[in-house]
Amino acid sequence: MKAEERRKLIRQTLTSQQPTSATTLAEMCSVSRQVIVGDIALLRAAGLEIVATPRGYKLGEHSGLLRTVVECLAWLVAMVLAAMISQVVSGVIYNADTLKEAGVNPEDIRTLEDFEATCEKIKALGKTPIHIGGKDSGNAAGFLGSIAPAMLTDEGCIYPNGDELKNGTFDWEQYGTPVMQKIADYVNNGYINVDFTTADTKTMQTALGAGDCGFVFRNTPNIVNARNYVEGCNVGIIPIPSSTEEGKSSFRIGEGTCLGIWKDTENYDAAAAFLEYLARPEVAKAICLINGSVPALVDVNVDDDYAVTAFHTAQQQFDGDLYYDNIFDREYFPSGMWGVMADSVTEVVMDPTEAGVASSVKILEENYLEKYAEAKAQ
Repeated sequence: MKAEERRKLIRQTLTSQQPTSATTLAEMCSVSRQVIVGDIALLRAAGLEIVATPRGYKLGEHSGLLRTVVECLAWLVAMVLAAMISQVVSGVIYNADTLKEAGVNPEDIRTLEDFEATCEKIKALGKTPIHIGGKDSGNAAGFLGSIAPAMLTDEGCIYPNGDELKNGTFDWEQYGTPVMQKIADYVNNGYINVDFTTADTKTMQTALGAGDCGFVFRNTPNIVNARNYVEGCNVGIIPIPSSTEEGKSSFRIGEGTCLGIWKDTENYDAAAAFLEYLARPEVAKAICLINGSVPALVDVNVDDDYAVTAFHTAQQQFDGDLYYDNIFDREYFPSGMWGVMADSVTEVVMDPTEAGVASSVKILEENYLEKYAEAKAQ
């Protein structure tokens, strides 16, 4: 096993709940305990929060989030000097007043079944359970990017197919159909706003802030914008519910503010000075406050920020029941699928019949296979 593969295995093995001894890790990787100690030091230097306990190593409180960052940046080391200033958290944003009116504690929404029961209660109030600003394609894609991992890739999900999605063997008819059928069911049950095709992002964020809807499946910057449009609105965030009772709820991490310098740039010194400026704690904090993102730098504290506080609250509420992963299409789809994801959701929202579901799956499958083949050929 190569060193890079060994350290990846260590990252995947460690959890924040149960310590793992260096001896156990050494046996798992077929190396000495001393090699593992060296690997732990390198992982810590790369930003992974690893805590030493009398019974072994475990991840720190926020290391699930850092694990994703470290893996996403691994390929950059030799080619780019990167400064990751912030990262956004994607989950399910809710209007707390609407949920209170519906008699629902957001902390109790652990599974998609819980979520759907809440949607019924919100609909009974005469309000829209889920708002998607479908005029802006990213909102439709983001919705699929939440439902799909809950069913296909999150820990304990109903149809685990993460490896198959990555290696090109995913069975779209057998496992893609239930995902798109779930969205069709939400349309048929009256959970999704009827103005899907004409509502833009501002309309969606305003509806969330005003309490005209219960949920928006997007990232933390939407909390900031909802409060800009509806001053003082009471909104929060929870992780994406699991598709099974035994599965974990999940947050997607990524796509914050990150800038890099190509190793061969002619303006390296000037560019490096700019990155140094952006990485200063006071500057990085201002960037995070503007878009409601989580700091990626250890010396930056924005715990008094509304959006970040909402995220930390959810981490505490769902402690022990959380799974962190990269943005779905970044991790499991070939490049270029974001717009395709939006098209497939629009297809099924406009035609939530069996034929519409089949058509939306076909859109995904054909583009996935084409783009996967292109990626393999490079």
